[in-house]
Amino acid sequence: MANPSMNQAARVATALTFTNVTTSETARQAVVLQGSVAVPPNMRLDGYTLMRTGGSDGEVISTVRFWDASSSGVNVYQNTHTLSANNDSAGVLDMRLPLNSATFSQLNVSLQNDTGTTQDYTLQVYLRSIVD
Repeated sequence: MANPSMNQAARVATALTFTNVTTSETARQAVVLQGSVAVPPNMRLDGYTLMRTGGSDGEVISTVRFWDASSSGVNVYQNTHTLSANNDSAGVLDMRLPLNSATFSQLNVSLQNDTGTTQDYTLQVYLRSIVD
C-alpha cells in the first residue's frame, strides 16, 4: 500500500513584510524562498494569508496583487480584503495558480489600502510543487 504522503509534495511558504502602505500601491516585492532563492518554474501559487499588524484602528480595505514581473508585466491575480483592527487577518487558499517558466519570469506581490493611512502588514505566501 502506497504512503499517501508520498503523493503530495510539501508546501513551501515565504513571508513578505509590507510597511508604510498607503493609498498608492507599494512597490512590488519578489517572492523568494528561504535563502533568497527565486520561485522555481515547477511551483504553483497555492494561496496566501494577509495580517494587519499596525496602523490606526478601524476598517481598512486592502488589495493584494500578484504580478508576473517586477515592473510592467501582467497582474495575474488580485483580491480585496476588509481588515478591522490590528491582528485581523484574511486570505485565500487552494488557488492552484500554476507558475511555469513560459509565463512567469518572477512572482511579485504588491499591496495597497484605501484609507491613505500608514499600515503594517505581513503577507504569508504559500507555494506547492506543481507535480502532485
